[in-house]
Amino acid sequence: LQKIPRGECVAILVERSVEFIAAMLGILKKGCVYVPIDVLYPQKRVEYILQDSKAQALITTTTIRKDLYSSYKGEVLSINCN
Repeated sequence: LQKIPRGECVAILVERSVEFIAAMLGILKKGCVYVPIDVLYPQKRVEYILQDSKAQALITTTTIRKDLYSSYKGEVLSINCN
């Protein structure tokens, strides 16, 4: 996320958890805006949110199905949750 300038949107596709809060706080600390996306949304809804928000990056976990965001062309940061 170092390349993302201040004020840009970063999407979070993570279950509601400590990792979600950590990602949210990191995005805010960088000076960016976060776009929360519920993991239960259908693929078309996730794709629409990513496109409509013009999110520069997507933070997700290794447990999220990749087909939910397969058409996303931006930077994807996948975190490992234990």
